[in-house]
Amino acid sequence: MARVEAATSAMFGDVYPLLADLDRAVTRERWERLFDYRWRSDGDGLGYVLVERGAVVGFIATLFSHRSIDGRETRLCNTAHWVVRDEFRSEGLLLLAQTMQLKDCSLTNLTSSRKVSVMMQKLGYKLLEERVTLLFPAPALGWGHGAAPLITADHQVIGETLEPGDARIWTDHKDSNCAHVVVRDSDGSCYLVFTRKHRRFWGLSVPYCHVHYVGNRAVFLRHVGRVTRYFRRTFGAWFVAVDERLLGGVAVPFSITLRLPIPRYYRSAVLAPHQIDNLYTELVA
Repeated sequence: MARVEAATSAMFGDVYPLLADLDRAVTRERWERLFDYRWRSDGDGLGYVLVERGAVVGFIATLFSHRSIDGRETRLCNTAHWVVRDEFRSEGLLLLAQTMQLKDCSLTNLTSSRKVSVMMQKLGYKLLEERVTLLFPAPALGWGHGAAPLITADHQVIGETLEPGDARIWTDHKDSNCAHVVVRDSDGSCYLVFTRKHRRFWGLSVPYCHVHYVGNRAVFLRHVGRVTRYFRRTFGAWFVAVDERLLGGVAVPFSITLRLPIPRYYRSAVLAPHQIDNLYTELVA
């Protein structure tokens, strides 16, 4: 019978074939970041492997983070990339069961399959997000409040602008698979963390940006028209996607809201959905 062991960095070579089968488009270097992510603290595990006769036949990643959320120091664990060889599917549940035993942390699961999504609900996970808002570049005239802000992806300006909390996020993520922009006006600044992606529409590969963190929602919404135009001009994004909860229920002009293909889930005794962003997860790692 297969057994569960804690994953170690030395196991990456054994786990990599499983991950490669999961998504051939992801490079080996990016998969390896799961075993050496920048923000990992001492004592934070890397995940669990399922071992049968000395061979690794299953894996689930755990990406831990330590956040200050509304004044509360909180430990989170993002579970991701649950993969098991076909012949060991039934025993693969042992991996998920192991993550359920983690104590004193809030769990998130952001990119499950449809089958796993149904299982999340049965295991007591709650709905984190089921909708995404697509913000389209607004017309240049008649949209945008007040004087034009500074909007930049310049690393030096970003580093000089951020307050301590966001500066820590910047340090933790600046070498990850994400990009950064700051929006600054006379009343404050908003730090945005996003990934550049493509989605197929009518046979076309459409570039867009998915924002995973909105540091100051008021500043972002005050200049959202200018921000979307900046993303179009600078990154070629046809639209900017934002998980609905990050917008605080605000209806934004020149936008549409769609259901996510697979909902996002969480399990926490201390956090509500609006307090959880997509940072420190496989979406940006």
